[in-house]
Amino acid sequence: MSLYTQLQAAKSEEDVKDAYIKALGLKGYTKGLIDIQSREIWFEAKDTARHSSYAMFTQLLHYVQVALNKGEHVPPFLAVIDTEKAAIMKSADVLPFLAKKTVKWGKSASQFPQEALDEISAYIGTYFVSFRIKTHEDEFISTVKAAIQSGDITVRDQYKLNRPDVGWYQIRNAQAERNKSGDTAPVNFKPFEVAYEALTQKLRPQVFSLGFLR
Repeated sequence: MSLYTQLQAAKSEEDVKDAYIKALGLKGYTKGLIDIQSREIWFEAKDTARHSSYAMFTQLLHYVQVALNKGEHVPPFLAVIDTEKAAIMKSADVLPFLAKKTVKWGKSASQFPQEALDEISAYIGTYFVSFRIKTHEDEFISTVKAAIQSGDITVRDQYKLNRPDVGWYQIRNAQAERNKSGDTAPVNFKPFEVAYEALTQKLRPQVFSLGFLR
């Protein structure tokens, strides 16, 4: 039985957690305030798809902030899961943001204010890799397993380069990652960045008059 089929039959959050644990072959995990917790990865789980990945990551990052404040272990990866979607990100990408301690957290992880959600959403949007379980179940499972085994999320997985709808955003960022490796001649993005900024400055005053925002 596929993971997606099990998730559609889930009647509780525990059913959702158990389905993902089985599909991912997780070992050495515990369940508690952090829904699924291991040395390598923490999960926030929901038994409904109505919560956004941003909201679930905000809840999970509350626990990361607590761990950081106490000097406790934070795993290399963070993930959010529900009956329809899942997402994973590297903890290292968000730790510098949390270290600033600018987020005004709520009384508990699940009671975060809108300001916290807005601030975190603005930061993490380009860092997590999301999957629609109905169509990309195998891709999610292989990405998580490979991340746990290798300690990293590959550029191919991070920017979904194997998908037919890959666009300039993914290609540009993948090239930028390759530049960092120093293994190939670097690609110069400066002309594009200058032109993009000039277009941004030209269009920004017109977003309302042209009807992009109302």
